[in-house]
Amino acid sequence: MAARKIFGFIFLVLGAVLIISGVFAYNKSRHPNTCVVNFSKSLGGKASLALRKSTEQNKYYGFGAVSGGIIVVLSGGVLLFKVKK
Repeated sequence: MAARKIFGFIFLVLGAVLIISGVFAYNKSRHPNTCVVNFSKSLGGKASLALRKSTEQNKYYGFGAVSGGIIVVLSGGVLLFKVKK
């Protein structure tokens, strides 16, 4: 019974960390560093495409981390709820 409670709290903490990192990654993709953006645009070609690919990867990582974090938090909540019964 104590193991479920411990795993529930661990899942809640890990889920919160996943959600926070996902939100930071998504915000990073929405507001990239303007110095890097201007430099890559001045180079053009592959540098500009690499920057666009990097921002898209951050956006998708943010979505994935937030949705995974929500699932982990819900499973931790279920474990804690089962312990109380």
